[in-house]
Amino acid sequence: MAEIVVRGGMGHAFVVSKGSRFRVMDVEGKQVSDLVAFLRDDPSERFSPGNTRKLNGRLKISREGVLYSTKCRPLLRITEDTVGEHDFLFSSCSAYDYRVRFGLRTDHNSCLGILAGVLAPYGISESMIPDPFNIFQRTLIRPDW
Repeated sequence: MAEIVVRGGMGHAFVVSKGSRFRVMDVEGKQVSDLVAFLRDDPSERFSPGNTRKLNGRLKISREGVLYSTKCRPLLRITEDTVGEHDFLFSSCSAYDYRVRFGLRTDHNSCLGILAGVLAPYGISESMIPDPFNIFQRTLIRPDW
């Protein structure tokens, strides 16, 4: 397995062949990584947080959980997990919400912008990017939400 180090504030896109594995590690700690997936031959079929919640029957998943596509087909399976649980509740941060939430300029670097940049060579535009699988993020779900 090749080792690729992605610096904070950067992204990486790669092709995963059917039946192969990859590992994502948080080297420095306290990072969140947004993972999205697309079918190589048809990028209109992509990771679906809604179908993943529905077909796993859970708001959060962990080891042995499956990430499903917009057509309810399995895309990825979590085979190991040291975080414990992952949610599908938040979209990628973006220049759009930075402006609304924090008053920052629209050219501020964001997860959505990073994803758009690394996926563009694959013909995937920003509007095609689904809400992510939030790796390394544990969100407390409170009863008053």
